[in-house]
Amino acid sequence: MFQHFFEWFKSRSDPRFKAYREARLIYEAYLHKLHIQFDSLTLQHCKDAYHDAELHKAELLYRQAVELSRKTSALHDVATGLYQLGMLQHLQGRINQAIQSFEESIKILKELPHAARENQATLSSCYYHLGIISCHKGCIKEGKSLINKSLGIDEALNDIYGITAGRSALSKCENMASINVMIDEEIGEVGIGTDALNIDKKTPFGADLNYRTSKLKSTQEASSHARENLSTHNNEDDVQISLKSRNNVVWLLSYSTGANDRFFMHLEQLTGQISQNLIISIAAFGSSSREKATLQALEHNERLCAAIIIIEKDGLKNDDFRYWLNWCIENVADKDDFRLFVYLDNFAVEEIVRLANSGDKLLANLIDTVQLLESTTPEHLRDTLKSYLQKLDGLRDASIWRKLRVTSGVFMGRVATGIQISCGALLAAAIITYVLKEEVVISLLSGTSKQLFAVIAGIILFPVLLTPMYPLFRGISAANLLLRNNPRVIRWLVLFAVLAPAAISLPQRSGASGSYIALGVSAGILLELTRRKGILSQREGLSLGNALNVNKIQFLPRYLLKSISERARDLMYNPLFSETSPKVFISYTRSSDWSKGYSLELYKMLQNAGVKSFLDRESIGEGSSWRTQLNRSIAEANVFIAVIDRYSVTRDWVAAEIITALTGKRLTGLPELIVLIEPQIIELTDDQMLPEMLPVFNALLQEYGAPQKQGNPRLIVVSDSTLQTVVSGLSHRFRTLSVFPHELSMLLMFLTIPLVSIGPIGSFFGWPAALFAYLQYWQKYDSAAILASLGILTFTYLMCGYWLGFIGRLTMASWFEVKHKNPATLTKVHIFSCIGLAGLLAVWSSSVNALILGWAIVLCYTGWLTGNLFISNILSSRADLNRAQ
Repeated sequence: MFQHFFEWFKSRSDPRFKAYREARLIYEAYLHKLHIQFDSLTLQHCKDAYHDAELHKAELLYRQAVELSRKTSALHDVATGLYQLGMLQHLQGRINQAIQSFEESIKILKELPHAARENQATLSSCYYHLGIISCHKGCIKEGKSLINKSLGIDEALNDIYGITAGRSALSKCENMASINVMIDEEIGEVGIGTDALNIDKKTPFGADLNYRTSKLKSTQEASSHARENLSTHNNEDDVQISLKSRNNVVWLLSYSTGANDRFFMHLEQLTGQISQNLIISIAAFGSSSREKATLQALEHNERLCAAIIIIEKDGLKNDDFRYWLNWCIENVADKDDFRLFVYLDNFAVEEIVRLANSGDKLLANLIDTVQLLESTTPEHLRDTLKSYLQKLDGLRDASIWRKLRVTSGVFMGRVATGIQISCGALLAAAIITYVLKEEVVISLLSGTSKQLFAVIAGIILFPVLLTPMYPLFRGISAANLLLRNNPRVIRWLVLFAVLAPAAISLPQRSGASGSYIALGVSAGILLELTRRKGILSQREGLSLGNALNVNKIQFLPRYLLKSISERARDLMYNPLFSETSPKVFISYTRSSDWSKGYSLELYKMLQNAGVKSFLDRESIGEGSSWRTQLNRSIAEANVFIAVIDRYSVTRDWVAAEIITALTGKRLTGLPELIVLIEPQIIELTDDQMLPEMLPVFNALLQEYGAPQKQGNPRLIVVSDSTLQTVVSGLSHRFRTLSVFPHELSMLLMFLTIPLVSIGPIGSFFGWPAALFAYLQYWQKYDSAAILASLGILTFTYLMCGYWLGFIGRLTMASWFEVKHKNPATLTKVHIFSCIGLAGLLAVWSSSVNALILGWAIVLCYTGWLTGNLFISNILSSRADLNRAQ
């Protein structure tokens, strides 16, 4: 949506962009009516396209845009325009000109210095079209080579549209050789079929690249019947068909057509039961029919949201079936709106486990990725799919919000760090100048500048006071432990000894008001909270996929184990306040009966003791995007328990989970790591372990028996009493590492209760606030003067600042998180409240001094933070209620 808006906006002032946009819209409108692939067009299709007046207009616009791009030396746009022009010529059967356009585009793209993703996508598409043309000319070997080159680029880009279209074209190369569609003897060109897809690959000017695909459809009569039913189904009393532009597509993949037919009978019952346009696409890779055995591509208005894979014994021997099974396994881990459902047809879970342990890495990856239920029935999968599709829009909204929240959190954390460093540098410069020439500093700090300097000094006070405050709250023994062989803390103490006295004395010597120093300290507290929130957001953004990288698995663990023990005593990385409610993440491997059974027993004991725990097979819904759930759960956990045995130490995903937890602990001080080890591992010799053990486990086990370092994982060899000991330790007087003691945390939480209670009132006050702003600005009704005469302008202004932040957070919550019977109306109410409060602050800003304005900004941010706490409590209560139900 935003790309099209920017494209339209840019086209208003730039004729080059305008020409590109108009040509693309004409071409796309024609393709939308056509609905056919490049390798399936007939002579009549090409003739119709050749004689279409609108397409000739589009060609002129493309040529105009290309020439304008040449004049401005915009080579990337030239290559993109030539590629789009080549597709139009390909559609019209003007093959020689199309080849010339594609080859020139390839030449330009290869000479560009940066291999951007959009460049590679365009390059892949050019190879694809040239391959199709070669096959139609009878050059099968050359055509396959070009299509394979395109397919290789698409696989590197993980482009589902390119992969499916490329593999479809490869399966039809021989058939294309028999098609000869000449549209004009004078031109002497062969016309080949076309279809194009607007995918999410953007040109620099915001236009979507036209890309090849076909309508993803069933190759069986039942699926065609379902498509017809879904497209013509009328609205019922309690069912509304979605009018969204993108249809949801579900793949049904198997080896035999019989398995698909049996399963489709159940999926067909979804027609009319959900509120989305749904398309079922079927492929049976063992079918003798090439059409039925080929998985074709998606249209631009279709989005793959789920795949149902029927695993049969013969299917595991089929290369195409294994390819798409592996593709689904990888993509269910990366996408929030994609689910993978597995049905075992005359196959037992034990057989899958046996094959996995025998060396079948694909099945081992499947077991570690997807929850396999031996008792799953087609009816159960249909109902699970229905439930998922009904929640799909909410899942997509939540995914967008989480990405926005993590990205903005990291960004704001870095901004806060930059402000702190800048203020520290200014204060250090003032100290040096003061030491050299005292009168210079005093003369510079006059009027407004001395008040600003007081705020800067106050901002620095809080972070530099953290280290000396720790022994004040924790006692002498804690201070001794903190200082013992800890250069980080010593550096902070030296910094405190220099900056703290200067931050207090210099503003006072210059005559600055103590109120400004207090304002600076308050701002410093918020900046420090923001900096730490940014680090927490970095932890939330950690990816198991990155931890899977072989090089990182090889070299990261030793570095982490060393740095964790150092950072464990660095108060600038540990949480400010302790957590008293344990949230446990349990890591294990499904390939091991011992690890699986022991983890399940631990999970049940923790649940019975009232400890919130996460175990994937119990906590992740069937077919879910498990990597997202695992990332989120590891990020939220304050205790990470790994159950490892001889199978676990060879599994990449268990290693990735441990590395992710170690990285998070290095960043934020949490989670606490506990490693429960099967006794037999300790008894094995190095010769027995090293050939298969991943380095992260080797690094961990080398720590066993060594003196325990603060912050490092606790290694426990499992015995009869281990479970009871672990559960007891987590359920009684649990405290995480923190700067401030638990009692102070509880006091601060108690003090925030009134603020959290006052916050929602801003939703009601925002409506009259808009009226006051209107009266003040347009009707010249001086409400600020009236409030000032009553002596309550300052209080009202500060409350409006707080409410603006609180309602702003509530607006975001109602938009993305807190679902309501009518979330759109709720969001509009909150937006209007925010507008009213912001308008009132704007018109009153001239009636208050700089000090009050500063406090209003601080309170606005405080309102956002307490609003976040308010929403967290709501979501937590709902989660508890859902679990209880």
